Amino acid sequence: MKSIDGTIMAGINYSSWPRKLFPGEDKEVLTERAVQGVKEAIKAAEDCDVLFCVEVVNRFEHFMMNTAAEGIAFCKQVDSPNCKLLLDTFHMNIEEDSLRDAILQSKGWLGHFHLGEQIAALPERVEFPGRRFSVPCVRSTIRGQLPWSPFSFPAEQLVETCRFTETCSAARTAMRWSNALFSLCGQNKRRSTWPKANRE
Repeated sequence: MKSIDGTIMAGINYSSWPRKLFPGEDKEVLTERAVQGVKEAIKAAEDCDVLFCVEVVNRFEHFMMNTAAEGIAFCKQVDSPNCKLLLDTFHMNIEEDSLRDAILQSKGWLGHFHLGEQIAALPERVEFPGRRFSVPCVRSTIRGQLPWSPFSFPAEQLVETCRFTETCSAARTAMRWSNALFSLCGQNKRRSTWPKANRE
């Protein structure tokens, strides 16, 4: 990480993926095993001044951490200032009762954050649920980069020049949309005019 100036290692870096809990397995035992593994791995992250962000995903992809609360509990067990959370609104829309409350609960624990539609699409395709947590206090909780994490196109199509051009255009749209959304967060939380998705 030092050689490429990396500052964050994020993802499902605590287990294999996807992973379900099989009959006879104990979630608590497997979680403790994962904690011990991260404790060893995070020593290198600490030496390199890199954040080791564990991703909280939905129950259909993994059993260990499905909510922000479970992610925080995991980080507390690791007990390292470099162990943080990666939250993703795609997964949060499945598991959290309130995106806003989950984000606020994670203040001080968030190391990385992904924006994604309910169907993992770019914001120009469907409306983004971000308005449900878009208040000034949430904006102060989320720091650093705010990447989109869409799965809009089949992988084989991404190598086509025309599809690559479309992807770049969509990424620019996503950036403009995100900037508009979080600009509104810092203004009036009661404002009802939100950026709309481009449905053309």
